Amino acid sequence: MSEQLKSWLKEKLVGLVGVQQAVVNPPAEVVSRAYPVDIRALLWTGVIVNIYVLQDAIKPRTIRQILQHDTSQGIGSMFIIAPHLAPAPGAQFVPPEWMMNIHALIHERLYAYPPENHEMGLIQIHLERIDATERYEAIYGPQLVMDRLHYGRITIKQRAIKGYWLTAHFGPTPFWQQERRRFYVPPPRSHSTNGSVPPPTPGGRQKTELERSYEILGVHLNATQEEVKTAFRRQVFNVHPDVSALPKIIAEEKFRMLAEAYEYIKAERGWV
Repeated sequence: MSEQLKSWLKEKLVGLVGVQQAVVNPPAEVVSRAYPVDIRALLWTGVIVNIYVLQDAIKPRTIRQILQHDTSQGIGSMFIIAPHLAPAPGAQFVPPEWMMNIHALIHERLYAYPPENHEMGLIQIHLERIDATERYEAIYGPQLVMDRLHYGRITIKQRAIKGYWLTAHFGPTPFWQQERRRFYVPPPRSHSTNGSVPPPTPGGRQKTELERSYEILGVHLNATQEEVKTAFRRQVFNVHPDVSALPKIIAEEKFRMLAEAYEYIKAERGWV
C-alpha cells in the first residue's frame, strides 16, 4: 500500500503550483543519510522537501536526527503515518511521544493514508487534549485537499524534538475548529456575581451569536463596556501570535475569534 501511496503522492505533487518534480525512493547517495526518504520534492524556488512514510512507530531521537540533518541542509521534513499507526476516530487515549512529536511538526495534526480497499487520499487527524489529563481525543477532518506544498520554519517546545526546524505541510487550516466549536472557549467555571463567567443558557436553548461572543471573551452578558474591553485586551495579549507560546496558526485563529467577538459585541451594544 505504501508504494501505491508514493506513486499517487508523486502524481499529486507534480501537479501542484510551485513543485518542479518529485522523486520516489531517491537513491541513498542523493539523500545522503541512513534513514530512507520515501519521496523528495523539488520546488521551483530550489527548496527541497523530504517526505517520510512511517510504517512503524519511530523513536523520538530518530525524528530529531532526521530534523537535524534536513534542517542543516535547508531541507523541509514531512511525515505521513500508515493507517495501522493512526488512532481510531473519536478514540480517547494517551498518545505515544513519537506521535505527539509528529503532531506538533504538522501544525497540530497527523497525516495518514487510508487502509487497503479505500480510495487513495490523505487523512487529517487532530489530537485534542481532554481536560488537564494526558489523554487526547482523535478528531478526524475531511480528506486533505492538496492545493499547495508549504515550506517554512516551526518552533517546537516538546522536550524530545525541541528546536527550530524546517518542515512542510499541505495547508494549515485548523479543521477541528469547525468540528469542535467550543475548542477555544474558556472551560466552564462556577458562576459568580463579579460578571466574569456567563451562566448556562436556560432551558438548553441554542445560544445567540451575542451570547457566544460574550462567552468567547469569558464575561457575563451584563458586563460593562469597560469590563468587556479589559477582558478582550487581557486575552488578546496572551494569544497574540508575536508573543504566544501556542503554534502560530492556532494563536492567529484565537486572536481572530477574540477580535470578531469583541467587534460583534460593540456593534450590538452600540459602543464606540
